[in-house]
Amino acid sequence: WGLHFLQPAPDAMVLDCGCGGCGGGANIKTLLKLCPKGKVQGIDYSAVSVEKARKVNAGAIAAGQCTVQQASVAELPFEAEQFDVVTAFETVYFWSPVNIALSEVARVLREGGCFLISLEASDPELGKMWTERIDGMVVYTPAELEERLHEAGFSSIRTIRKKEEIHIIAYK
Repeated sequence: WGLHFLQPAPDAMVLDCGCGGCGGGANIKTLLKLCPKGKVQGIDYSAVSVEKARKVNAGAIAAGQCTVQQASVAELPFEAEQFDVVTAFETVYFWSPVNIALSEVARVLREGGCFLISLEASDPELGKMWTERIDGMVVYTPAELEERLHEAGFSSIRTIRKKEEIHIIAYK
């Protein structure tokens, strides 16, 4: 549902952070359909997730429309202002330290570019069932993420709620 907020140009450069975790590379496949003349790059911290996302997108990788690599959002292996769109589906919980990761996203996003964060767990109290089971997971409120996004250099930030889902759209 969050992807309908994006309207990238057909030749957009897109980065999907945490590409293998949520959907195992399926979001890359969808993003490629949204920008058929562009390029989608994916990163994930997990080697297993990277391998899965590569398998799902093997055709696009072979065609040169896609790359998937193992990397941390806190140390993005890209030049500044390289992307028109950056996405993060169900992954911000694991970005450590989150303020550095958000600054890295701002660094690689072009002026006027869009950053979409989609997540379901946004209430730290309700998220305890997950954070107590998953080591290193942190659930942020939308207000906390908005504040950190402002600190990272994003100027226009909008939060949209749909039941448990939260989508934060931030522009640089």
